Amino acid sequence: MLITCLKCNKIILVVYYDMLLLNFKGEPVVDGLKNIMEDDVERLLNDLLPTMPNVCNCEICRADMAAYALNRLKPNYVRSNKGELFHKVNTSSIQAKTDLMSVVITAINTIGARPSHD
Repeated sequence: MLITCLKCNKIILVVYYDMLLLNFKGEPVVDGLKNIMEDDVERLLNDLLPTMPNVCNCEICRADMAAYALNRLKPNYVRSNKGELFHKVNTSSIQAKTDLMSVVITAINTIGARPSHD
């Protein structure tokens, strides 16, 4: 994508890489973005996996479970503590918590049944 730099009025090439805006040198154009759903998924994995002793809890499986869940959840990018607080308010409903838990449990069951190792 080509955009015009606001500082120098030059046209620059910008590419998207996993929702991180990079310039042609591979440097971030927008710093400080965080998909807050990653924290929610990690928290749930930490809470749920100890209750499932028959499911592999290695780093490879945990990463696969997180990726599986995050690919099925709407990303929610924030830049500040204010954005994190807004996210917590928006996801505090019983329905939002249930939806998140359902996706994470599905990820645990799916990856746990077919780990990518061994």
